Amino acid sequence: MTFSVIAQVPVPAPSQNQPILLVGGVAHVGNGEVIQNSFSGFDKGKITLVHESSNNVTDSSRFKIINITGKHVYSRFIPHI
Repeated sequence: MTFSVIAQVPVPAPSQNQPILLVGGVAHVGNGEVIQNSFSGFDKGKITLVHESSNNVTDSSRFKIINITGKHVYSRFIPHI
């Protein structure tokens, strides 16, 4: 009997050149709180904000906006380094 193992070598993502704002998703904060229709922002690989999208984000024009309506975001699965 012969077994094969195939593995993937993770490749780091390139550095962010602008902040990113995920809009419209369901954010699972990690303490049991779930935020429907959320904004989740990150910059330079770090989470900078997570809140309900009815709150105004100052100067959202500086963000690359990604619509994730209907998707779930688990911020605690992203290491805070």
